[in-house]
Parts: sequence; C-alpha cells; structure tokens
Amino acid sequence: MPAPSPAGRVSSGTVLVDGVVFDDAHAARALEFINTADDGALRRAGVYGRGVNIILDNRPFSDLESFGAVPYIGTKTVEAVARATQE
Repeated sequence: MPAPSPAGRVSSGTVLVDGVVFDDAHAARALEFINTADDGALRRAGVYGRGVNIILDNRPFSDLESFGAVPYIGTKTVEAVARATQE
C-alpha cells in the first residue's frame, strides 16, 4: 500500500499538508500569513529559526501544498502556522 501524500486535497473544501488538515478558509488565512508575515511574527507563531529562514527564502507560495513540499518544512512548522491562523 503506498504512503499517503504529504500534501493535497483530502476532500472538497479541505487541504492536507504534512498531516494537518485545513478547511479552505483556514488554508487561505495560512497562505496569506506565510506569504506576508515578517521574521518576528513567524517566530511568535512558534516557527523554529531555520523554518523561518526557509519560509522567507522560498516565498511567495502559490498554495499550501507548495509550502508543504519545501524541504525541511514539516509537521511542526505546519502546525505552528495552523495555530497562528485559527479563528
């Protein structure tokens, strides 16, 4: 049995990124955050130091799937972004 994809559509209206499920509205908030947040905002969100640099060096991201596909962006970074962008 093949391993599940680390990123992609789980069902209509949801996106899976490194094991973290986002509904479409949350995915939009998260994408805006990772594409616009400065170093300090990313660190306050709980993104570790190297992750902050990886985000800043690789943006803008076209979608959360492309964010999750970047090497060294893993579950903990995605979870930090998800927590920071919850309503």
